[in-house]
Amino acid sequence: QAKIPTPKSSPHAPSLQQSIASYFDYKAIMKTVWNLTWTVTKAVVKFAIHLPWNIVFYATHPQERRDKIASIKEVARKEFDHYWVGTKLLMADVRTARKLVGKTLSGSPLTRRERKQLLRTVSDLFRLVPFSMFLIIPFMEFALPFALR
Repeated sequence: QAKIPTPKSSPHAPSLQQSIASYFDYKAIMKTVWNLTWTVTKAVVKFAIHLPWNIVFYATHPQERRDKIASIKEVARKEFDHYWVGTKLLMADVRTARKLVGKTLSGSPLTRRERKQLLRTVSDLFRLVPFSMFLIIPFMEFALPFALR
């Protein structure tokens, strides 16, 4: 009977921790985190310093206040339209993907384009899950008093 050789670990083989450490540059990551934290802190402080003066300015200048409110409404409308169109496109892709899954379950092979379409739609749906938490949780908190009645 032949003996199966067992592999011996090399004394020069890097450990898992060493290989992870060589893959990530921790100094660069910490520098990036520090720079991001500093930038956000400066922006928050600048906002807090300018806030009272902005309130006084817009309270005493009604035309500028109306213009600012109109520009905020326009930006909000464009964002809403962007998400509305994206939702409609995603639903169209989901309908197409449902037909492709039915085709697959019936035993027909998918073409390369159909397979890419199905993969893209499934990956879009998986990307939507974490994003939806930012929308669902605040609205659940808002609706909680109404639900508890």
